[in-house]
Amino acid sequence: MNQVMTSFYPIEYVVSQIAGDETEVKCLIPHGSEPHDYELTPRQVASIYDSKALFLCGRSMENFQESLPDSIAQKTYALSSIIEDENSDPHIWLSTANLLEMASFAKGKLSDIYPKSEPYFSANLASFAADIAILKEYGSSLSLSGKHVLISHDAFSYMAEEFGFIPHYVNGLSPSDEPSPKAIAEILSLIKEYRMDTIFYAELESDDIATYLAKKTGLRVETLSPLETIGEGEDFLDIYKEDLLKISQAKSL
Repeated sequence: MNQVMTSFYPIEYVVSQIAGDETEVKCLIPHGSEPHDYELTPRQVASIYDSKALFLCGRSMENFQESLPDSIAQKTYALSSIIEDENSDPHIWLSTANLLEMASFAKGKLSDIYPKSEPYFSANLASFAADIAILKEYGSSLSLSGKHVLISHDAFSYMAEEFGFIPHYVNGLSPSDEPSPKAIAEILSLIKEYRMDTIFYAELESDDIATYLAKKTGLRVETLSPLETIGEGEDFLDIYKEDLLKISQAKSL
């Protein structure tokens, strides 16, 4: 079967950009679903058996990875394996450099599986690199360096590092964590110190903390997409640009 599987949206997006029309790319986790705790159905496991490969993120984004049968694990490729850094944030696709590394890795694996299509995959990689260069240029044009940004949980460290804004997180890597009273007091102090007017919370997570802080301080509440999923008709690069624009429009010292 001329088909490969991917775990969730950003992995599907990257692999699809390289596979193009030569290979069918299917996504296991439905768009709009939270990927961290998703459990595969027996039918989905069977579909992986029938496919040529499974591409996933790694870094504990997909809890089902550890329970995959050996026969599937042998044809499973984690795109995070190519990213060599000390950042524990699993949202690796929010770095343009990482996107290119992920795409190059996918191109190599697809070429191993379908060697006759290697020139086609290489051409797609070059086209993808050009799109990413435009994204990076757009982000750089917004002059985000040094801007203090309040975000509900730590999902945007790669974006912040690349474009230079300074994130202040209410929660850590887990959006379900409840901040302590001490943490809330520190955040309230930061809001005053840096005169931030907006708190961002990530799509698919609760807005309870953001709403609470907004009521106490008059902050504007806005969403950011960590691009773990996407809506119908939406595009990865457009949503990424929208995130950057929202951050540029938030006020701070």
